[in-house]
Amino acid sequence: MRLLLVSLTPVTLGKGKSHYLIEPKSGAFLLGAVYRIFSNGLYSCAVITRPPIDGFSQFHEKSIPCFLPHDRAKIEAWLHGDANYEVEQLLATPRIYCDLKVTKVKTFKGAEPLSEPHSLSASLEIE
Repeated sequence: MRLLLVSLTPVTLGKGKSHYLIEPKSGAFLLGAVYRIFSNGLYSCAVITRPPIDGFSQFHEKSIPCFLPHDRAKIEAWLHGDANYEVEQLLATPRIYCDLKVTKVKTFKGAEPLSEPHSLSASLEIE
């Protein structure tokens, strides 16, 4: 398995007909992904998703992106470790590693706010 790190600031998710803009309160998200190199030299990648956690399922009931911590040792393990204990722990215990600002929006493309943003704490994790 080839693991990849995706860095981004906002992400949009949906639940039913509701759309949400989710942003870290500071810095950027780090998401775990996998990639493949094809014989023609092209690449393909996909963000890994995990089962939703309680506080996050109100925005997307089917999954949560594989958020990664801003921790050098864990990132090194992710990028170079294939199947090791650190990677297994990150996959087995999905959580949010930074406080989030969540805003209900009209559409994914325009991100026109429909509500005031509210906070989602980094302390959320599966019990």
